[in-house]
Order: sequence, then structure tokens, then C-alpha cells
Amino acid sequence: MIDTQPDYQRKDLPWLHLTARSYDFETGVFFLQSESKPKPESRLGMMWSSPPMIGADDGTMERFRSVFSTPFPVGTFIQIGLMSMPDVSSSVNAYVNAKVSDVKLLREMAVRRGQFISDASIIPLKELNEVTLTSQRVLVSITIPCDEDPGEDVFKDFIDNAQKVRDGLFAAGLRLQQVNAEGWLAIMRRFFDKKHDDDHSIADFTPLREQVFSPGNDFEIRKNEIVFNDAEYFARFLSVKFFPRKTSLGIMNMIVGDPKGSANQITEPFWMATTIHYIKTEDKINKIRQKHMIMLNQSFSNVISSIPLFAHKKRGLDMMMNEVEGNGAILVEMNFTITLFSDNEKRTGGLIGALSAWANSFGLELVEDKRILCPLFFNILPFGQTSEGIKKLFRFHTMTVNQSIQFLPVLGDWTGSGNGASSIMMTRRGRPVLFDPYDSSTNYNGVVFAEPGGGKSFVAQQVLVCDVLGQGGKVWAIDQGRSYQKLCSVVGGQFIEFSDESNICLNPFTFVQDIEEEMDMLKAVFAKMAAPEAGLDDFRMSVLEQAIKATWDHYTSNSSVSEVANWCTAQPDQRITDIGQQLYPFTRHGSFGRWFDGKANVDFTADFVVLELQELSAKKTLQQVVLMLLLHRIGVEMYFDKTNRKKVVLVDEAWSLFDDPVVGQGIAAGFRKVRKHDGAMWVITQSIADLYESPNGRVIIDNCAWQIILQQRSESIEAAVKTGRLGLDPYAKDMLKSVHTLPGRFSEMMIRRGSDEWGIVRFVADRFSQILFSTKGWERNEVLAVAQSGGDVAAFINSKIAEEERSRV
Repeated sequence: MIDTQPDYQRKDLPWLHLTARSYDFETGVFFLQSESKPKPESRLGMMWSSPPMIGADDGTMERFRSVFSTPFPVGTFIQIGLMSMPDVSSSVNAYVNAKVSDVKLLREMAVRRGQFISDASIIPLKELNEVTLTSQRVLVSITIPCDEDPGEDVFKDFIDNAQKVRDGLFAAGLRLQQVNAEGWLAIMRRFFDKKHDDDHSIADFTPLREQVFSPGNDFEIRKNEIVFNDAEYFARFLSVKFFPRKTSLGIMNMIVGDPKGSANQITEPFWMATTIHYIKTEDKINKIRQKHMIMLNQSFSNVISSIPLFAHKKRGLDMMMNEVEGNGAILVEMNFTITLFSDNEKRTGGLIGALSAWANSFGLELVEDKRILCPLFFNILPFGQTSEGIKKLFRFHTMTVNQSIQFLPVLGDWTGSGNGASSIMMTRRGRPVLFDPYDSSTNYNGVVFAEPGGGKSFVAQQVLVCDVLGQGGKVWAIDQGRSYQKLCSVVGGQFIEFSDESNICLNPFTFVQDIEEEMDMLKAVFAKMAAPEAGLDDFRMSVLEQAIKATWDHYTSNSSVSEVANWCTAQPDQRITDIGQQLYPFTRHGSFGRWFDGKANVDFTADFVVLELQELSAKKTLQQVVLMLLLHRIGVEMYFDKTNRKKVVLVDEAWSLFDDPVVGQGIAAGFRKVRKHDGAMWVITQSIADLYESPNGRVIIDNCAWQIILQQRSESIEAAVKTGRLGLDPYAKDMLKSVHTLPGRFSEMMIRRGSDEWGIVRFVADRFSQILFSTKGWERNEVLAVAQSGGDVAAFINSKIAEEERSRV
């Protein structure tokens, strides 16, 4: 009988290069087996995933040192890799899905914003020095040799060792989550098909490694690159030739890209892996002693000792022997290799040269790998390490544990709070950032510091207004300068202007529910009315409280400033009578009386309410009293709003008000009241000094979980840090000084949560938002005209964008 079945050469199947065969769901242990000759190499493995760490200190390094100094079995591999892939879908989906508003413009804005971020993972952004957006995760794995049929004790010992790694790295700051079989498959499929979403599918009865590749996956090994899926993308490799003479973990933060946002960036996706191999220490030490002795003898030769390479190697051996002999250091073998991916072959070539030069500036000499790319690539993948690979690749360097932990790729960018996904931005090095002011365990208040021209308007309108409204929230903006008039019109908000023509009453008693609870606010308001410049002493403040209480007891919510003044003037004590006289301008007969006599009629029906105080600028005392009463009125509104939606009060251009102690007390009271009702109050001011040097600024800062600091003068930062007002370590201070704005391109900011957590974010506006927020030219006038005529603003902006795109073709 003739066999008509073709004789496939299974030796060419790509999954044969992988080791993962099966997974035990009960213990979380992988069984690994390579195709090594003459005998397959069997191992047990475990794997975890974590977001990158934001920073590290001496305590972090001590914990790393403790973990990796554990006497693991000979042959153990521990790999820590930083995986950067062009998948921002989880961040984009979280942002878009959080937008539940019925307002078409807000929905379209969110979709446009999400698409802009998604596109930036494919098309490099000039605002990020041609960096494409990627997501990052740290992958940690441990494998330990075992027999082909490991017993129960072997499993137990392995799990104990794996737990030591997990617990130690978690204590150091890595938020490790165990990777199961589905997770491993999704990760591995990413390496061979990086353009598609994570695929967690699994077949129960097929070895894991045979499930990695999908039909259509292929790769071609060339001299200096691997070509994936018919030139869909390319990979090239860099390994270490020489390590720096002196180093620290901070270098690994720099290799990922300049955190200050210069052109020295890894512009494409990458896999940066450090693999540590545990060896027979005594055997290796004996060999090193012999080698060190030979070099000592050779050093007496003038000719040999003058060779730079000889001197470099001798310094390395001297240092190693000092660590081993003097400090009892543990020796390991370590490999560090970077894989660069790109869908553009030329860009990959340029990046190889640029990254090599950048790393060399820190003493880390990287050279491109060639001709051995297939075994190298599969050996640096998670679970890919084998004893045979070490022998044949010659990519492992002997060093101490203390030296090896300086090259762990665990550092990355702060990527935001994220839980509520209210706003989406990006870091300088191309990571999506999710931010939500309600993601805080203390309060939701904040302050924005932004010098003129720093990009405050765009950030405030996007982050604190539109993104909150898009989530179904409510926003009150108290402004001096009409910054929000256009936005208010296009989203259908209320624009309430306080001017001589306004028919507005702000009687402070109308909405009082509990006089005792409101007393601090009422006293601050009446004190400002009675003594706008000098203020009232303790006696007069006490009397003022009596006057307010007596008036309330008699008139309740029908009370007014006039009744309080009448009570004071009816008292025999001249000091009290004077208070009544001083309140005269605010009584029904005074010049400001119409603002406060009668029933308060300010109605906040819309989800976005703009309260414009610009016309009161010439009447500073009136303006300040109105501000305090508006904060109180908003607090009452929050009290009666029993929904769970977000409620944000935005006080813009507030810097001119902080120097007044009474107003400052009123704003501080407003912060506390808003916090009590699960609202958020944000103040926007120009300089750090505005708050930190004002009488009540510290109270406001203490009631803020968040600070957003845009471009500031270097001397202002130095002064704030020097006086202890701004608690930043030297690195954070240096990073804050680098925050800057390029008008028309981007605005940068430091976002701080509490005193310890911070990150640098770059806000790049998409074209839809640029037109929407613009206050100049046709972008203002035509959009405003469409809104005021009842037209479809979203459709109009989209048509303008389409015209621009056609004109560029």
C-alpha cells in the first residue's frame, strides 16, 4: 500500500523552539521541556506580571539584593523583562466607556480623543519626538531544573523558591500578579503578532507551546534581523559588550528613554530582558581566581598592561574578587539583551544606532547581534532559557548579585490613577496615562498652578470640565475673564454673569438648613461686608455671631443683611452699633443691597454652570462677597444632590483673592464643605507662591489630595522647595523644573497625589479638542455661531477636520 501522506519535517515547526508544555491550575506551576540534545532539559516555572515601578531608593536596592542573594538551586534562571507593546486599547476603552453623557458633543469628543490616542500607537507623534504610544509591563519568571517526572517534594521546593522571589520583589515595589496559562499564551502571541489584541484563548488538550502560533504567523531569520508575518514588522537585537565601570539602577530608567523628554527615546516597541543564572559558585570562584592571578602576573608587563581592553578586564576582576573575598558575594551569570520591534525597517536601523549611542553615554556598550538571532530570540523569551543556550550563545557575563541587580529593567513612567479613567493623556516616553480626580482615599480636591501661557485653559477645559461632564458629572466654574463662555455655549450650559444689569439675589439666609453648621460661613461673609480691609476683632466677631443667630431665630430663611444690621444698630454698645453702620452698603438701602435683599434666585439647572465675575472686578469687596456666597450656594446644591455622580467646583483666576484673610477663610471653608458632600473643589492659580505664601493658602493645600503643576519659573520652584513648602526630593525637583509648554503643540504638568506620588504628563490635544477649546479666529467665532444658532457643533467641527485632511492630500 502506498502512503500518500506527505512527510512533514516537524523540525522546522516554530513552536519547537518554545519550552512550555503544560500548566498546573492548582499550583500555578508550568512544566517546561526544551528540545536540547542529546537529552531534553526539563524545568518547572512560574511567572508574574507587574506595572513598572515609578522609582527606587536605597531600600529598594536592599530588597532586590536580599531576593537575589537567596541560595537558589544550581541551574535556576530568574528573568525580569520590560515588555513594551503598541497596545493602548485597555486605556482607550476604559476612557471611552466611562463617558455616559447624553450630550452628543461630549460623546463625539471622547470618541475622537480615544481615536487620537489609538492612532498614536501606530503613527509616531511629533509632539513626542516621533515616539509611538505603547503599554508596558514587567514580566518576572523563575525556572528550576527538574526530572522529566518531578515528584511532589520537587514541586513543593520549587513553589517555596518561587514564593521567595514573589514576596521579595513585591516588598521591593513590584505589584506582581501571577500569570496563568492563558496569560502566558497571550504574552507569547504578542511577540509573534504584536498588532492584534491580547488573545487568551486556550485548548485544553494541546501542549501550550503548540498554541502560540496562529495560521498566517511566520518569521524569517536574516543576518541581522527577524522578519515577521511577511514584513509586517521587524526585530533587531542589542546585547552588552561592556558594562559601565560605575552604575546604578537609575541607568535602566535612562535606557528606556530620557525622562525629561529629549529626543533620546526608544521610539518603537521593545522587549528588554535581564536573565540571571545561578551557578556552582565554588567552581566559578576557583576559575576566576586563576584568571585573576594570570592577569596580575601579566600586569607587570608594560606592553600588556598598556592595552586598554586588558586594563578594563583587570578592573572588573579586581572588583569582583574584592566583593567575593571581602564581602562574601554570590556569583551569578547575567545576560542583558534588548529586542527592538518596528513595522518600518529603516526606523529600526536608525534606532539601533541611536540607542547604542545613548547607552554608551552612560558607559553601557551595546552591540548589535547578528547571525545567531533565532537561538538568541527564543532564549530571551519568557521561559526560554536553557543550559545549552548559555553554552552556545556566549551572551552571559559572570558578576556578583550586587552588580547584576543594577541592570533590572523595572522602572517606568507614572501612568496615572486610572481607576475612574476620567481623562487620558500621555507621558513623555509614550505611555498612556489615565487620570481621575476622584481616585483618592482622602479627598477629591485639587489645585492647578499655571503661569500665563502654560496651557492652563486647555487642561482645565478638557480634564476638569469636559471629561467630568462626559461621565455624567456636574461642574460649576467660577471665573474672571470669560475663559469658559464658548465651551459653556457649545455644551448647552448656563452662563450666569454678575454685572450691574444682572437681576441676581444672593441672600445668604435663603438656603440655610442648620444655622449652627453654616455659622462659620455666615460670619466670614458678614465680616467681609462690615470690615473689608481691617477685619473684625474677636469681640466684634462674637457679637456678629449673636446678631446672625438672633436674626435667624426671628426671621429664619426670610432673614437678610438688613435685619442683621438693624439688630446691631439697636444695641447700646457703640462698638456693636458701628458694625450695623458698616453693613449699610449691603442692606436694602445701600449701593449693593439689591444683590442680597429678597429671596436668593440663583438657579443651577444645567450640568455645566459658569459664574462669571469679571464685571465685578472694579468692586473688589462685592466680588469677594459674591465668591464666598457662590461657594456656599454650590455646597447647598451638592447637599441636595443625592446621586453618585461627580460634582466639581472650579475656581479659576483665584490667585488675586488669596491675599485676603477673610476670603481665604471662606474658600478654605468651601473646601471642607465640598469634601463633606463628596464633591471636588479645584482652584487654579498662577504661581506656587500664590498659595504657599498666602495666609490661608496652606489650609487650602492641606485640603487638596491633588496638585497639577504646569510650567513654573525655576526660582519659584527652588524657593518653594528650600522653604519646605513643596516637598520634593532632588530628582523630583529637577523633573519639575523640566516641565514646559510648547504653544500649539503640548503642555506638560507634574501631577501629585499626596506628598509622595507624582508623575510627569504631557497633554497633547487632538484636533477636535483644539477647535473646540480655541478662543481665536474662526475656531472661536464660527463654532460659537453654530452653537448659538442651535446647530450641530460636533458635525461642524468634524466637517472642518475633514476639509483640512483633504487639503493635505
